[in-house]
Amino acid sequence: MSYQKDLENLLMINFIKSSQIFEGSDNESNDSEEQFEAEESELISLGLCSLLDSRYLEPRKYNIAKSQEWWHSILPKYDDIRFKKIMRMDPQSFQNLATKIGTHSIFQSTGNKQQAPELQLAIFLRRRVMSTILSLKSSLIIWPTGELRKKVHIGFSNIGGFNNVIGAIDGTHIILETAPLKQPEIYWNRKKKYSIQCQSIVDHNGIFIDYEIGWPGPVHDAKVYQNSYFYQNYRTLIKGWDYLLGDSAYPLSSFLIKLFNNPVIDLQTHFNVTHSLHRVVIENAFGKLKNRFSCLKGLSVKKISTVVNLTECCIILHNFLETNNDSWNELDENDSDSDDSESDDDDENNLNSNKRNLLFV
Repeated sequence: MSYQKDLENLLMINFIKSSQIFEGSDNESNDSEEQFEAEESELISLGLCSLLDSRYLEPRKYNIAKSQEWWHSILPKYDDIRFKKIMRMDPQSFQNLATKIGTHSIFQSTGNKQQAPELQLAIFLRRRVMSTILSLKSSLIIWPTGELRKKVHIGFSNIGGFNNVIGAIDGTHIILETAPLKQPEIYWNRKKKYSIQCQSIVDHNGIFIDYEIGWPGPVHDAKVYQNSYFYQNYRTLIKGWDYLLGDSAYPLSSFLIKLFNNPVIDLQTHFNVTHSLHRVVIENAFGKLKNRFSCLKGLSVKKISTVVNLTECCIILHNFLETNNDSWNELDENDSDSDDSESDDDDENNLNSNKRNLLFV
């Protein structure tokens, strides 16, 4: 451990040294600067590589008493805006969710120690307990049938006129800040990051109605789709003339309608623009999900099953909050999630071309 501390100190000394030298180096030759920079860069790189081989910079301390001061004395003083910023939901939604999970067996005390679902939920939302959230999946991830199916049809039709749309499908990447423990090479995607796939279907309101999480990042959207729960069960899920809207990564079928590739007539151009107008709900849903639960933009977790469970928890919580009118409007930069799909670049280029073409129609 002393070796690691010495290495940290060495890196800091060299960083300070390099800063001081560059501050007063206006009169030195470019060759000297370049040589010094190369030597320092090599030393620092070697040091960082050595540190990366260690899982922890400090010894892990177990059985640390967890103070409840934050829960009893600090959190109650937050106003609604601060509470939502910290807990990612408003106070009423928090109480509703705590009541909903409070009936789970994990909170049923078998001894003298009383369980506190509110405290456990607060800890989860700040540090991420998962089993109680996952137990809500069947009541919050629902494929539209009956009256709900009709509402989804009407909702999509009101967006731009397409009838019988039951959902929009797309994929996003859950980025991993560190290499997975097992087979890390298969998770290294084309953008030179470790990631897993999260392929989802949402309704007109951006509510998730189906998802497939866990495929390695480099796997093509079409393969994830063809091995998904939806595709394996579409004969049961798709009713009548229902269909999904997908981008160019997905295979065309009677129950999945995609964009025209390179449209040649005005009618095809109009169709693509209207198609994208409907399908943007899935991009916005991913954007809301990742901005409310910003951990999904870069998880420092090495176990893939944990990444899958965390992502699933966030989706379930998203649905709970959105259906209880606790929408997330404090979005970072963009509402949509346009960084991930295999075909995003092509679709963006096609859509921009379509819009330009419409100017001359």
